[in-house]
Amino acid sequence: MEKQTPSPPPQDRKDGLLVGLGLTLLVAFSGCGSFVALLALWAGRTCSTSPGRYICAHVGQMVAATIPIWASLAGIVIAAGTCALRRPWWIVGMAVGYVIALGGLGIGWLVTYAGQ
Repeated sequence: MEKQTPSPPPQDRKDGLLVGLGLTLLVAFSGCGSFVALLALWAGRTCSTSPGRYICAHVGQMVAATIPIWASLAGIVIAAGTCALRRPWWIVGMAVGYVIALGGLGIGWLVTYAGQ
């Protein structure tokens, strides 16, 4: 008779499902946020009417475009890196990843509309 390997407890399967869902949503959110950050560069088209805006400078355009992308990548790395930990630490890591990604998008938004 063959030995049957025991199936993981239901709590572990539920945690795995939540981790997978959380990472999938974070990657989707980060991808959309990065795309919006690149679209924010079009806000520089109005520099002829209001030249005092931060987005009108080269540095402002680079910050508005790159900070959300790098913050999204950092959030994904932190969230994925903490997934191997036990509860409640992977939940904390996932939340920190979301906060970092959202914070980067907020910084890009602030830079885009600063000085209006």
